[in-house]
Parts: sequence; C-alpha cells; structure tokens
Amino acid sequence: MEKYKKVYIEITNCCNLNCSFCSPVTKEKRFMTEEEFEHILKEVSKVTKVIYLHVKGEPLLHPKIIKFLELAEKYNLNVNLTTNGTLFPKLVDKLKDCKALHKINFSLHCEQNNQAYEEEIFQNVEKLSSDTVIIYRLWTLKDNKLDKKSTKVVEKLKSYYHLSTETVENCKMKIM
Repeated sequence: MEKYKKVYIEITNCCNLNCSFCSPVTKEKRFMTEEEFEHILKEVSKVTKVIYLHVKGEPLLHPKIIKFLELAEKYNLNVNLTTNGTLFPKLVDKLKDCKALHKINFSLHCEQNNQAYEEEIFQNVEKLSSDTVIIYRLWTLKDNKLDKKSTKVVEKLKSYYHLSTETVENCKMKIM
C-alpha cells in the first residue's frame, strides 16, 4: 500500500556546476554508498512506488548511477531525476536501458546553458525509451514572464520539436 506519492533521495550533494540560483552546500560533500542506497530502497519500497534522485547534488555525477537505477528496478520503483544535463550525453546509451527510469527533468537554466548544450540534450533525448517522460525546466520567470535567455530556449524548443506557438502558450508554467 502506497503511503506517499514520492520520496526524495539525495544520492550525492556534489555538483559539477556552481549555478547562482543554488544555495551553497555546507555539509561535507559525499556520495551515497551502494549499501546505503539499497537499505533505503528496501524501506521506501514499502511506502511508495516513486523516488526522486535529487535534492542538492547532480545525480548523474554519481559513479554508481546506473547500478542505482538497476537496484531501483529490483525494488519495483520508478525513478525520476533532475539533472543539469551536462553529463547526460555521455550516459544516455546506458540510461536508455534502465527500466526504472521514468522521468528526467532537465534544468535548462543552469550556468552551462548555451546553444551546443541544449542541442546535445535535445538530440540525445531521442535515444531514450518513448516511455521516459522528459521535462525541460526554466526557472527564470519575473513578473510571470520569461527573461530573454529563457525566451530563446523556448524558441529553440519550438523549432526543434516543431511546436506551434499556440501549443507553447497553452503549456502550463510552474513557477518555482
């Protein structure tokens, strides 16, 4: 019986970027061990079917991310993760085979964001299973309007995915 819709698990508090919108990590930087992760999965699988691998760190930076996804599958858990996307192209060929991977949120507002970065993400997303939900996040709303940089990203998304202006305008924006 599911008691919670989702449980967040911070597998690392390390990040490969230093974005201005993230508060600095004051705890000792570390990566969760495989043993710690499996212990947590045993417990959370009793109360939820969905885990999020993101709190402060970059989950794709974890050296055992593929093993962690395999363990999540073993415990019948769906994994959602949030990433800055910089490591995604190097891992996509391994991620595409991870059955537990349900959703990836790409933070397109990270400091690394440039045209090559975006296009590399867009192209590599196509390698994932069609069952994987893809979310592109922009956290740059001011007075309920996107800033100039984010507006350009939205235009690139429209062009790359052949979306109409009406479709984009009808999308729900979540202010974070």
